[in-house]
Amino acid sequence: MQKLFYAPLFLLMAYICWGCSADRDDFHSLGTGKDTRLTFSVSLPTKANTYSLKPTNENNVSSIYVLAFKYQTNRYELADWSQAPESDIWDNGDSNKKKFTITFTRLKKGDSYKFVLLANAKDEVDALFQDGVTVGAEKNTTLQKVQLSGITHWNVDPSTDPSSSYRDIPMWGETPSHNGTGDMAVSQDMNITGLKLLRMVARINVRVDDANATSASSYFKLKSVDLYNVHQNGRVVPDMKKLVDGSMSKVTTPTIAKDSEVTKGPIVYDGSMAGCAVSDAELSNTIYTFETEVPRDGNKKVLYDKLTCLVIGGQFESDTKTTYYRVNLNKKESGDKVTYLDVLRNHTYNIKIVKIKGSGYDTSKEAFDAKAINMEAEVVGWDDGEVGEINESGGYRLALSPGSIFEFYRNGDPQIVNIKTDYPGGWKVVGVTEADKKTPIDPNTGWLKVDKLMNAAQGKDGSKVPMTLTVALNETGENRVGYIYIQYANTKIYLTVNQSTEDEVSIEVTSNGQVVSELLFTSMDETISQKLNIKWSPKGRDLSVVNSNFGNYKPFVGTGVPVLGETTISGGTGNYTYTITPTAFTEKEKESPLEKISKLDFTTTDGIRSVSASVFIRHVNYTLSTNVKTYYDSNGSTYTLNIKSNADWRIKSIERSSDKLLNIQTTDNLKVGTTGDANLSTGTDVRFTVIKEELSGIRGTVDVVFESTDNPKKFADKTITLKIIGGYYPKKHGGWAGSNIYWDGTKLTFDDVGVKTREKYQGVFFNWGSLWGIASAPNDGESLKWGHNVNLYAPGGVQTTYDNWATWPRVEEAITIYNVPEGKEHRDRAYLYEVTDLTGSTGIGDICRYLTEKGTNGLLHGKKWRMPTSNEFTDFKVDETTLSFANLPLTSAEGASGERKLNYGLTSKENVFFPNSGYRVNNSGTLRNISLEGYYWSSTPSQNYYLNAYALNFFKTSDSVPTIGDHYDAGQRKSGFSVRCVVDEK
Repeated sequence: MQKLFYAPLFLLMAYICWGCSADRDDFHSLGTGKDTRLTFSVSLPTKANTYSLKPTNENNVSSIYVLAFKYQTNRYELADWSQAPESDIWDNGDSNKKKFTITFTRLKKGDSYKFVLLANAKDEVDALFQDGVTVGAEKNTTLQKVQLSGITHWNVDPSTDPSSSYRDIPMWGETPSHNGTGDMAVSQDMNITGLKLLRMVARINVRVDDANATSASSYFKLKSVDLYNVHQNGRVVPDMKKLVDGSMSKVTTPTIAKDSEVTKGPIVYDGSMAGCAVSDAELSNTIYTFETEVPRDGNKKVLYDKLTCLVIGGQFESDTKTTYYRVNLNKKESGDKVTYLDVLRNHTYNIKIVKIKGSGYDTSKEAFDAKAINMEAEVVGWDDGEVGEINESGGYRLALSPGSIFEFYRNGDPQIVNIKTDYPGGWKVVGVTEADKKTPIDPNTGWLKVDKLMNAAQGKDGSKVPMTLTVALNETGENRVGYIYIQYANTKIYLTVNQSTEDEVSIEVTSNGQVVSELLFTSMDETISQKLNIKWSPKGRDLSVVNSNFGNYKPFVGTGVPVLGETTISGGTGNYTYTITPTAFTEKEKESPLEKISKLDFTTTDGIRSVSASVFIRHVNYTLSTNVKTYYDSNGSTYTLNIKSNADWRIKSIERSSDKLLNIQTTDNLKVGTTGDANLSTGTDVRFTVIKEELSGIRGTVDVVFESTDNPKKFADKTITLKIIGGYYPKKHGGWAGSNIYWDGTKLTFDDVGVKTREKYQGVFFNWGSLWGIASAPNDGESLKWGHNVNLYAPGGVQTTYDNWATWPRVEEAITIYNVPEGKEHRDRAYLYEVTDLTGSTGIGDICRYLTEKGTNGLLHGKKWRMPTSNEFTDFKVDETTLSFANLPLTSAEGASGERKLNYGLTSKENVFFPNSGYRVNNSGTLRNISLEGYYWSSTPSQNYYLNAYALNFFKTSDSVPTIGDHYDAGQRKSGFSVRCVVDEK
C-alpha cells in the first residue's frame, strides 16, 4: 500500500500500527525502570543482484542502536538508548527490509520522542557512552561524535580474517520531526514503520562500454582504478541542514568530519586487495568512500589538483603496457560547461568509459597531475535515497519509487510509480498478468491498467518517468492480484498489485500536489498564500477538523485557517481546500527568532473504522538575536556576544566608525567569515576585545552584519551595532554656572559663571540622563500631583504638554563601570558626558554638554560645559546663614515654571548659590519639598544600586551638612531633579 491512511503525516510519513491495543488500560505505567518494547521496520538503500560486495553483505545489519531524544527547552536531549544485536534483526520480506524489536527502560508512556537509528556502528556508539555521554546530552553535539577514522580502502571481502578491517557499512535513519513537532508519543508494543536507512559512504563503479561489437570494450582492457583526494574520516550521521527540505533520505551537500585528513597519494584498486576483482571491462561495487566536496579557492575557482578523481589504468588496442588516464567526477552541461560533483553519501557514481583515443600516461601520478586526455567517460550520479527500491543487473540499474508492491481498495484511486534507469535503451512494459502470472490482462481495457504502451521504450535519457496504475471496482467478492512486467537491458522485474474487497477509509492531505505534513511560512515570504487540500474517503462521510495549540508555541495567526477548536465539514464531496495566509509578524516580533505553530487534526469514519491525519501550520521568523549591551567601555576587556538563531549564519561584514575601537586577539572570533549553526538553546559565542583607552572619552560604533548561509536565504541581513565608549574622567571643573538650567520661553539655557541674575531660579527638572526638561510647577498652580497637562521642554527648543510620567528618553537602568584607571575612583567618572547624543535624536546624555555643543550654535557663553561628577559635589563650604528652610507656597511662582524664585538654599565655598529646588518623585511625578530640600543630578551612575545615580542632597538636619547619595528613594533615575552645569576644562 502506497498511500498513508492511518497516521499523522508529520510523524514518519508512514502509519503507526498498534501491535496490541494502544488504548488498553491494563498496561503498567511506563517510565524510568519500566520496560517499553518498540518494533521498528526499516528499508535499506538497495535491492540488487550481483555485486563484488554481495547484496546480502551490503545490506547486512549486524547491530542497531536506537537513541531516543526528547525535545526540551529549544533542543533535543538524550532520553534513553538501547541496541538490537544481529540475532534479533530479521529480514522483513526481502533482503533490503529489516525488522527488529527493541526494549527501552527510561521512556514514559504518552511522552513524545525522536528516534535515531545507527546501524553497524556499535563500537562507535559504545565509545560515546564510555566517554560519558548520558541522559540529557544534546542531540547534534552527541551525533557529530559518531564517526569512523583512518579508513582508505573499504574492505569488501567478508571472508577475510574477522580481526581484519572488514566491517558492515554503517547506516543512519531518523524520525522526521522538527523542534518537537511530529515527535512520536510512545505506547507499549507499538510498531514504527516506514523508516529508511542511508549508507554513510558513496559507491563508485567503473565500466567499459560494451553496447556493441565496436564499443570501447573491443579495444580497451581495464586493469586498475586509482582513487585520489578522498577523506579518511567520515561522519555516520549527516548534518540535518545538508538534507533536502522535508526529506530524511536525500542529501544535497556533503557532511565532512572535523579534522579529517585527505589522502596524499592514490588508493589503488587493481586486484591485489582482498575482494577486488577487476575484469577487463568492469570494477563494480568495490570502491566505497566517504563524502568529499569540490574544493574551491576564495574566488570560488575549482582547485583542480585537490579534486576527488579517478585514474584509470588499462591497455589500449595492442599495447602490452598499462597506461593511465585521469577521469574527473563531473557532469557535462550544454556547450562546453562542466559541473564538478561532490561525492555524497548513499549515492552511486557510475563511470562508463565510452571512447579511448590513444594510449595514456606512463604512470598514475603523471595522469593525475595532467589534464584528462584520450579518454571519454560518462559519469552518472545515482541517489540511492531518492527512490524506494533499486534493482541492479549487468551493470545497469532500475529504480522504483515508492516501491514494487501496491495495495488498492475495492474503490481504489489511481496510484503512480516513478521509474528510472541508467540503461541507454530505457525500460518498457512487456506484460500484465493475473495471479497465476500466465493469464494476460489487457493493459488498456482489463481490470488492471497502465498508461504506457506495451513494448514502448521509456526514460532512455535517464529521467524519472511516472506510470499510472488504475484498477476497476472490485465486485468479484474476492481479493485479487495482478502483475506488471517491466524490462530493462536483459532483465525483467514485476510489480505486484493487490486489490481487496473493502472500501477505502482514508485521508490524504496535500499542498501543490504533494503529500505534506506541514505548511511552512516564513517572514521572508509571509504575504504568499498556500493551499491545503484534504481528500477523504468514503466521500459521503463528514470530516472532523480540530485546530489546537501546540506545546508552548504561540498559535499560528492568519486567514483561511480553521477556527480554534473543532469544526465539521459535511460529507458529499470528499474534498476540501483551505487557502491560508499568515498575518505578518510585527516589527517587534521580527527582532528575535520566533515560531508560531498550530496543529490541524482531520478525522473521518465509515461507521466502523476511523482514520486520522495531522498537519502543522508553522510561521517562522528566521533571524538571530544577541545579548548586545547598550555600551561597551574601552577598557581592554574581552566581551562576548551570545548569538541565538533558528537558522545557520555567518558574519558578512564588520564596519568600524574608527580604527581605535577594537583590539582583536587571536582567541577572538569577531571576524568576517565566522559561522554559527541554528541554536536557540545555548547559542554561539562571538568574542571581541576593545581598545584600552579609559581616559580618552573615545566614542564610536562597530556595525556587524550577519547573513543567512542557507540558499535561498532564510533571513535578510541583520546588523548588530556595538557602541564603544571610553571612560571620561575630567580634570577639575572651571567654575559653576550662575543658575540652574531653566526655560526662557524659547529654549533651555543657563547663566554664565558669576552671573547671579537668576541664581534663585528653581529651573526645570530632568530624569537622570534625559535631555528633556520637565516643568517644576503645575500648569494650573493648584495641584502638586502629576496628572494635569504638564509642560515638557525638548532639547531642540519645543514646548509641549504631557500626561504620562517618565516615558520620555533616559539612560537605561543597568549601568556598570569597569576597570577604573589608577589614581581615579568610580565617582570621578562623567558617564553621561560619554553617552551624549549630540544629534538629540535619542534624547539621552549630558544636558549641559548638549546645550553647549549641539549644531551650529557655538559654545554657550564661549565655554564648554558638562554636568558635574559625583566627587565634584563634595567640594562645598556650607554657609549656614542661608540654611533657613520654609515651604514655599505654590502661589509664589513667578512666570514660567523655570522662573520660580526660591530664597532659601545652600552656598558653596565658591559663593555659588543652590536654591532648595525640591524634586518630582520617581514613578509618580508628584512635586515635593520645594524650598525645603535641594536635589541636583551628577553625571555618575550609582556604584551600588543599578536603579540609581549619584546626586547632591541637602536638607535641614541637626548639623545642616549636605550629602552626596545614591541610596535614597529620590536618587532613583526616574526622579526629577535640577541640574547645575560646570565649565569643562580638559
